[in-house]
Amino acid sequence: MLEKKINKGLLTSFVNGMYLIDEYIKKFDPDILIFPIRGAVAINDILRVINCDNISSRQIEYLYSSSSVYKVNEVIRESVKNLLIEHHVPGEEIKILTIDEVVSGHSLARETKYMKMGTLDYINNNEHLGRENLDEIVFKNIAIVDERHKKKGKPYQKGYEKLLEQDLVYSVTVNENIVMDKPQYCPVKMKRKDLHTHYPLMERFEITRGYLELLRYIASFVGQDLKLVALQNPEAIVHSERLIPEKYKNPKETSNLTVSL
Repeated sequence: MLEKKINKGLLTSFVNGMYLIDEYIKKFDPDILIFPIRGAVAINDILRVINCDNISSRQIEYLYSSSSVYKVNEVIRESVKNLLIEHHVPGEEIKILTIDEVVSGHSLARETKYMKMGTLDYINNNEHLGRENLDEIVFKNIAIVDERHKKKGKPYQKGYEKLLEQDLVYSVTVNENIVMDKPQYCPVKMKRKDLHTHYPLMERFEITRGYLELLRYIASFVGQDLKLVALQNPEAIVHSERLIPEKYKNPKETSNLTVSL
């Protein structure tokens, strides 16, 4: 049984961390929530178990920011530019919050760098916008930090340390991030380009029995009925692919989207 595989103390620490994230989301009140595509669907669904209304009432976007994604830096940059073209109203503030898992902080620092570059592209490519409009676009990050990596004494990447110093990251430490680096808890399977690279496209959405058991266990743990929770679906992930220019997608094949249980 799943209950025997997850130490109750570790689960309590993880769930408490999810509650802290839920509270920060309410406090910051973002217009858009961004989840990196690898591992983030599980975090999204778990946050929905914790407080479904707080998540499902917001604009959700998925960012293909995994290091295995073909031309990932350009994909991040252009996706954010297109996101702002679609959602930013000049003269009005827009608040964007990303939620990511952190080990060294390298991925989050890289994502932030190219998201900023995409923001500058958006400003510079619009004759009606200027540097003063940059202040209207507010980015913040939530970092889920696994205590196991801190105990090993692994240093954080300098770019991530700088983000912490600038108060651009809200750090939440858990004893163990129980979904990180576990393929069975990652429903999104990307379209493969070659042995080491993926296109920024979802090929299939695979919900394993173990994934549903995990969500049911957490729901039971917090006194929630999973049947009342609006979980993520493949259409929500595919919707975010509109932000990615076609030149980064496989031009020879059409993705055959499948959903399996």
